[in-house]
Amino acid sequence: MTMKTNMSIAQTLLQRLADGSPASAVCELFAEDVTWNIPGNQAAYPWIGQQYGKDAVAHFIVESGKRLQRTHFAVHDILANEQRVMIYGELAALDLVTEKSMETPFVIVLDITDGLIHSFLMMENSVVVSNASQVN
Repeated sequence: MTMKTNMSIAQTLLQRLADGSPASAVCELFAEDVTWNIPGNQAAYPWIGQQYGKDAVAHFIVESGKRLQRTHFAVHDILANEQRVMIYGELAALDLVTEKSMETPFVIVLDITDGLIHSFLMMENSVVVSNASQVN
């Protein structure tokens, strides 16, 4: 794919996530066998860790929507080449169960082949995220 096409796919993903699009609309951007990876404490949230397939993407959309209320989301930079896109930004959210807030920078790395995302890696401050999930 071209750098411009990959940039467009990343921007479409961000827009659909921001709009609260249904999981099916977000999943259209991913390959059937996508590797979904958000490293961190897997006990914190069910979408943390490495998972596979569009079901992992849908699970993230649905479950994070139930548990977290986004209070801030900013993209500072998007870098793209013919096979990969890197998105750098920051986010903040409120855990609706624990009523704790979290703020973290993030980097999302998308590997794109034939117009579909084959790998999603999100790196964030996993300590802050894990702490927000813990009931005192």
